[in-house]
Amino acid sequence: MHRAELTDGTPVAVKVQYPGVREAIDHDLANVGMMIKLGGLVARGLDAGTIVRDLEDGIRAELDYRREAQWQQRFFEAFDGHAFVRVPRVYHELSSSTVLVQEFLRGQPFAAARELPQDERNRLGEMIYRFCFGSIYRHGLFNGDPHPGNFLLLEGGKIGFVDYGCVAEFDVPTIEGFKRLIRALNAGDRAEWRAATEAVGILLPGAPFTTDEVYDHMHWYWAPILDDEVEFTPELAAEMVRRNTMTTGVGGQVNRHCNVPAGMVFLTRINFGLAGLLAGLRAKGPWQAIVKEYVEGAAPSTELGRHSAASTRFGSPI
Repeated sequence: MHRAELTDGTPVAVKVQYPGVREAIDHDLANVGMMIKLGGLVARGLDAGTIVRDLEDGIRAELDYRREAQWQQRFFEAFDGHAFVRVPRVYHELSSSTVLVQEFLRGQPFAAARELPQDERNRLGEMIYRFCFGSIYRHGLFNGDPHPGNFLLLEGGKIGFVDYGCVAEFDVPTIEGFKRLIRALNAGDRAEWRAATEAVGILLPGAPFTTDEVYDHMHWYWAPILDDEVEFTPELAAEMVRRNTMTTGVGGQVNRHCNVPAGMVFLTRINFGLAGLLAGLRAKGPWQAIVKEYVEGAAPSTELGRHSAASTRFGSPI
């Protein structure tokens, strides 16, 4: 990202794609696609062809800055006027497929958050968490790249989200499937949770394990919302990733009956990427109650939640 000025002196941030990037990405994708297809021969639940297509489509889409500009515009409109979220305005008339010009946000890099007191880090963690899950459940969108370099700490206690190269949109049935799964977790209904997990395509129907065995392995993916208050730690983030990549023991056997449904290949980036990001802050919060706001329509559970609800544009029927 480069800083520049318009002819009237307005500061802007310019993202430029360097020559040769597309060719290098195509070569890398061919190699990765081959490895995923080989993995599909071992993991019987893995629809390797769908994953490869989603991966290729998603990464190539990141190379199209006009598409990124359109996604950023969607987020800009959804969060314009929000209490603590800032999305930079896009200058579409100055952008192209290889150049993206956007509003320059003046702020500190996210790494500065590590020097803040813990209560302020908790607040930042909640803002990021609400941005991610509010985007999904209130607008059907998610930004699949929760990387520290994509956040800026702004004056007035706000946070800027500046990169929209990896964005996906979920339809109403898919969102309802997610909600069903989380409601079952909140109710402690493991049988319904398993049925919901199968319905969204994460677990193959009829996998030869008891529901308790499946839950013991897979519940780590939703560990932050299973208790009233949870601290994101490096150990928790590592365990979430470890469970997802196990190849031995009961966990490895369960994984061979799991799948990444069409359109969800980048969802793991937000789950594990967000966990790693918040673990860097050691953010502690009532994540379960926050998710209930979005999934069950519960009243705001925190002060930030009240500010968010009061300043959110509910532009989606989801």
